[in-house]
Amino acid sequence: MFKVFLVEDEIVVREGIRNNIQWEQYGFSYTGDAPDGEIALPLIRQIQPDLLLTDIKMPFMDGLALSELVRKELPHTKIVIISGYDDFVYAQQAIRMGVEQYLLKPVIKEKMVELLISLQKKMEAEQRQREYLSMFQREAQEYEAFSRRRFFEQIVTGGLSVSEITETANALEIDLNAPGYNILLFSLSSAQYDGSAPEGYTDALANLQDRLTHYFLSRADLILFRWNITTHAVLIKGGAEEIESRTAACKESIAALCREAGREINWHMACGFPVTRLSALPVCFSEASRILSYRYLCPEEHFLSENSIQSIRQVRTVIAEPGKPEIDQERLRCFFNSGAVEEIDSFIDQMMRSAGEDGVPLTMFCRFVTMTAYFAAAEYLDSIGCSADSFWPQELRPKDHISKPDEARAYMRQIMLHVISLRDRESRRQ
Repeated sequence: MFKVFLVEDEIVVREGIRNNIQWEQYGFSYTGDAPDGEIALPLIRQIQPDLLLTDIKMPFMDGLALSELVRKELPHTKIVIISGYDDFVYAQQAIRMGVEQYLLKPVIKEKMVELLISLQKKMEAEQRQREYLSMFQREAQEYEAFSRRRFFEQIVTGGLSVSEITETANALEIDLNAPGYNILLFSLSSAQYDGSAPEGYTDALANLQDRLTHYFLSRADLILFRWNITTHAVLIKGGAEEIESRTAACKESIAALCREAGREINWHMACGFPVTRLSALPVCFSEASRILSYRYLCPEEHFLSENSIQSIRQVRTVIAEPGKPEIDQERLRCFFNSGAVEEIDSFIDQMMRSAGEDGVPLTMFCRFVTMTAYFAAAEYLDSIGCSADSFWPQELRPKDHISKPDEARAYMRQIMLHVISLRDRESRRQ
């Protein structure tokens, strides 16, 4: 239904138009009326009608002045002038403002119905055109985002030669020219995650991502890429002597925006090391990714580094209790919620080290970690609406024959790949 609003100072005419037309029959919803332009304007701003019917000669604000304001503020609103004055000057002004029709009083019902039918067809066609244009723009943006992500993935996995990197960057209008580079990864997730969406998406998180995007758009030396559901990558460019300072400044800028978002957001950062060649970026990225994966073991650490990792290992070594393997279920759930495929191996290493196999028979330890991972994965799938019974392949069911660490690692890797695949599929649906 298209919304229609009427402005007419003569109450008899106003009520006649309102009551004698079967608006819904012709695809319109009568949303209100007013006796003059001054009263009508705030109502029009609130309702934002698709069609405005207005008289010309009215007290306080006439129809032409009202039409001019509406045309500026609501360019898609169609305007029809209803007037008792067969004046060429009025008609000229109306045409200049782009009104759809100039009707003379008294308004005959048949004439109004004919006009509504014509306008309804025209407005539907224009609406379809706007929807198509919006869809085209959205698809173009999605394709650009996919192309940028795919390009970054090819850079950091060594899938492109330097000449191919340069050629693709030019095609995507990405300026990679610089004497030095570094990669910074940052992960964002909702602290109030309740299982209703795989990535815990909230308004606070969306607002923070918008602010971060705006910040990076203003910086030519920082190129932002979306890496996965929760993680973004920043390619930092600059002279060899200024890369470290730019990396530090970038970290602080991201942190400042995250702090402003408050405790609703969990955020973590890690960076690689400065390099002077594009061909060295895969090693730089691998280091940043490895360090960032430790956020599951130390969620309270926002800035992750090699030093913080060593500190964590030392603390865990001191407090480990021999003979009692333990796995933090919350860390597993967090990884299922926001972990990336590239982090699986590193996370499994961390999990097995932190479980503490010293003093435990090897077979018992392997079964313990695999069964713990299996039940945690099944519980997580249930929380996002994927029943473990329906979505769990037979080959991933618990296995009693696993007795070696390599077998345990391979089995847990299969589980995590399966969970992340289902999680991402559910995320795309939402």
